[in-house]
Amino acid sequence: MPNRSRSRNRRSRSPKYAGVADSPPDGGPPAGTQCFAWSYKRGGDQVTTFSETKKFEGERNEIRSAAARYALSRIAHYFEKSTIS
Repeated sequence: MPNRSRSRNRRSRSPKYAGVADSPPDGGPPAGTQCFAWSYKRGGDQVTTFSETKKFEGERNEIRSAAARYALSRIAHYFEKSTIS
């Protein structure tokens, strides 16, 4: 996910998320499962990427809203980790 968006814009960070907010496909992950990735461009072309999978409870729009808030809330956390790595 993050790698494609980085090629379209040259920002130094790129949070992304995707998942199943309601009825999952057969054999798919449980409803509410969201996958996240945060990428940070450091000096030159070096990129550090972090990922998480988290399950949210609620109706479709509640899950989508919670996932968006969660993705934004972790930007600073992973930015700090990217500068240490």
